Amino acid sequence: MRASFAYSWVVKIKVKPEDFVVREKSLLTVGTAPAAYRIYRLGKKQWDAFDLVGVLARRLGVYKDEIGLAGLKDRYGDSEQLISVRNRDGLPEKLDELNYSLAHEGYADRKLTAADIAGNSFRITLRDMSTADAETVKRNCLEARAWGFPNYFDEQRFGSARAGKGFPGKALFLGKMEEALRIYWAPSEFDRGEEKAFKARAAALWRQWGKIDVPVPRKFAKVFAVLKAPGGYMAFNKAVNAVDRDLTILSLQAYQSFLFNRLLVRYLDNLSERKTIGPLERFPFPYGELSFYRELRPEAFGKLKDLSLPVPGHDTIASDPDVRQALESALAEENIGLENLKVKKLHGKAVRGTERKAVVVPEEFAFDEPRADELYPGRKKITLFFFLPRGSYATMLVKRVALGTGLK
Repeated sequence: MRASFAYSWVVKIKVKPEDFVVREKSLLTVGTAPAAYRIYRLGKKQWDAFDLVGVLARRLGVYKDEIGLAGLKDRYGDSEQLISVRNRDGLPEKLDELNYSLAHEGYADRKLTAADIAGNSFRITLRDMSTADAETVKRNCLEARAWGFPNYFDEQRFGSARAGKGFPGKALFLGKMEEALRIYWAPSEFDRGEEKAFKARAAALWRQWGKIDVPVPRKFAKVFAVLKAPGGYMAFNKAVNAVDRDLTILSLQAYQSFLFNRLLVRYLDNLSERKTIGPLERFPFPYGELSFYRELRPEAFGKLKDLSLPVPGHDTIASDPDVRQALESALAEENIGLENLKVKKLHGKAVRGTERKAVVVPEEFAFDEPRADELYPGRKKITLFFFLPRGSYATMLVKRVALGTGLK
């Protein structure tokens, strides 16, 4: 797995796309009669979902908001899912391009949404393990199969904060529009080409937009036009409102997801302190340490697997005292209140609180015996097979089964 921020892995995943295979299970009924939307099966490798939607829109001659994806799949895996495209003359039956393909499956009368996903099936190969680490992974797999794992959001959810400058969503909630734009445009290790050059110049010439002498990437063009207009260098509220709507919503939801993770950590910590569950193991994480249990007593497992916790929003009400205590602790750490989680300066981009399962138990979970790793001579590999419901992260299960394998 790619090294990330403060930690690296002894266990490796995503060495090649075939090591991380995802197949989406859809709930959508696909018909044969022409309708408002064409449904395609999309296969992709090495593509960020947002970037690929832009490419597909240009390739198909449609607007980006006429394309619907039910879920965002990992950039570094081999994934397959359904997408919807508003029907019009001239749409192809299939495409086979560099690292992505489309095949027409049928029709639907509406755009795909997240509610159309039942979940995802995974085949993940863990590589470059010592014999001892491989045996540890086997034991961990048995524990995770029996007791599940905390349903944290993983790093993919927090892409808007990858530059290490904080969460643009938090700045947006607090009405700090210039700060939010600085974070959006902060240089990042993930930048390439003209985006890298533009961000570097924007950082060096902040508020001096007329002096920026490099091409402006397409996805920044509307925002930059607002800022470069006469008197526009202070128009940060208007500029942020020109940011792609999906990206803005995702940024707000990413910060809500971060608060959920902090709440779940505090909730498990409180249970452990009261001896309701056993000792927890800490896991280093770019966005605050995570806590994992190994085993649960049946009564604790019964409570946790049926428990949902708030993904905080301005409308969240926590009636359970244990949940309320964990929520208040998580908000206090961030020096923010529920009343701040109401967007006031963004047009048509409101978000609300939701709920999320505290624990997820992988279904159909199986794994191979350790075998010789053909890519790392003298080392072992193990392949995992499982299904997770919508919204749960396979990479978080990998973190769980990698506990004790020499993470450093």
